[in-house]
Parts: sequence; C-alpha cells; structure tokens
Amino acid sequence: MSWQKLKKTVLVSAIILGVSFNSIAVAVAVDTIKASSDVETIEIKNIVYAGEDNFNFEGVLDYRNWDMPDLKDAKIQSKLGAGYYRGVKHVPRDYAKALVWYKKAANQGLSEAQYKLGEMYHKGIDVSKDYKKAFYWHEKAAYIGYQYAQERLAHLYETGEGVAKSDVKAFEWYLSSAKQGYAPAQYKVGWMYQMGIGTAQDYKLALDWYQKSLDRNITDSYFLAHFNIGWMY
Repeated sequence: MSWQKLKKTVLVSAIILGVSFNSIAVAVAVDTIKASSDVETIEIKNIVYAGEDNFNFEGVLDYRNWDMPDLKDAKIQSKLGAGYYRGVKHVPRDYAKALVWYKKAANQGLSEAQYKLGEMYHKGIDVSKDYKKAFYWHEKAAYIGYQYAQERLAHLYETGEGVAKSDVKAFEWYLSSAKQGYAPAQYKVGWMYQMGIGTAQDYKLALDWYQKSLDRNITDSYFLAHFNIGWMY
C-alpha cells in the first residue's frame, strides 16, 4: 500500500472511531439523564402517594401504574418539600430538594410552605441563616392566617431578628395565634399579660391564657404554664 493510501485509510478509520466514541458518549449521557429522571420520578411518586401524614410509607410497589402528579400544584409542591425535608421510606432526607419545592409552593402563596421556608432560613437549614428572609416568609404566611407562622413572627418581633424589636407587635401576633388555639402562643400571651410586656399587666387574663395553654396539653407549654400559675398563687 502506498503512503498516501495508508494515510487516507488511517484518517478514515480515525473519523469512524471518533464518531463511534462520540455516539457511545452521547448514549451514556442520555442513559445517565434518563436514569436520574427515573429516580426522581420514583421519589416524587413515593412521596406524593405516601398518604397525607404517613411518613413511614412502605413505598409505591410499581410506580409505573401511578399517574404522575401535577407538579405545578402548590399543595403537591409543598408535600414534596415535606417529604424531602423529613425523608420517607425509599426516599432519603434531602434538604436541598426540600428547599426547592417549598420555594415553588411559597411563591404560589401557600402559607404552610411559606412558614416552612421561613423556618429553614431562620435555622439555617441548607442555607445561610437569614433572619430578614425568615421574617419575610413568616410575615406572608401570618397575614394569610397561618397560626404557626403568626407565633414565629411574634417571636421575631420579640427578639428583633430580621426586624426592629417591638414587644407590642410581638404581643399582637402571639394573640392572633393564641386565638386560633396554638398552645405555645397561648402560653406567651399569658406570660406577657403577667409581666406587662407589650400590653398592660393583667393577672386575670394571664391566668386565663395559661389555663387555655394547659387545656391543649402540649408538653413544653403545659409545664411552663403550670409553673407560672403556681408562682402567681
């Protein structure tokens, strides 16, 4: 074979091999993406079909028989946030994914997701602590009427985290949450009446709110209310 023919043969072979290797690389990449997508689909279906509050779910046995949930639905997004936040059977805890799904739901105005997003910023869970963002999301949820966010917003006003400290506003938001039956807020309203912080001192109202907190029988508030009632007598 002449040198020219040999060079041409080598060049053609190199081109063919190059195409083959590129094709293999593309095929592997596509398979990797597909596998990743399949895992995410399985995770999503496991979380969504786990039941409203059942986070010990055994998993969807054959996920292919289940419809893919509407991922634009705020409640579905929030449920996915909760699933990744806590972790469920066959789906490990993943705060980064929880943050993504909570943000999607929060931006659609779902109060429970706004509250959880506020908590993640307040505690620095998978994000840097940011009290201003915590205040922003808790305030949004609080104005919608979400009792847990109202209690947290009151706490931020009380401590001055992310907002100018205001005992008056703290009392107002604790009271809003307390009126909805949230025991920790009821205890705080009782304490603020007892101490005259953010409102006029009133022992009778303090005892009334301590008693409401006791009636809810939530451990921390229960024992604190018992202690303070004993101290007042």
